[in-house]
Amino acid sequence: MRIAPRDRVVQPGTDDASTATFQSARPPEGCPFVKLNATFVLTLLAPAAVAVPAVIALQAPADAAGCGIFANKPYANAAYTVVRGSGGRSGCTNNKQIKIDLRWDRPFSPDPSIGYKSGTYKNVTLTAEGDCLAGTHDYYVEVSGDAGHTSGSRANISANDDC
Repeated sequence: MRIAPRDRVVQPGTDDASTATFQSARPPEGCPFVKLNATFVLTLLAPAAVAVPAVIALQAPADAAGCGIFANKPYANAAYTVVRGSGGRSGCTNNKQIKIDLRWDRPFSPDPSIGYKSGTYKNVTLTAEGDCLAGTHDYYVEVSGDAGHTSGSRANISANDDC
């Protein structure tokens, strides 16, 4: 490391070398410590001070505390040829993806979907429907999406022989 040359400064009104002090004419080359002035510091920090509130302001507001999803018990039409089930979102302030799935509850095997509805909504009740299956079966509504997941009560529906 090279040390910057120093200049001998003699106090005014005297030629006495004993009162001389030494000052650096300039900082050493390659010195990592630079004297910063206020304008330079503000120029560097001002964009950061503006960016933080902007990022916070751009975040989507949270849903209301009462926001939730629901699933209702399925039912059959009067002729017992169609099964319908509804569910949705309520008390919400933001749009979210939601899917209503009407399912046939099959014991000891995967439950197939017999009808569904989906979309992006703030507050909605959607109704899915599917063909009534011959015989007596349990059906339920499953609601899922960005807001959560829930299932409704089972409904035991007996179809007529025409299903």
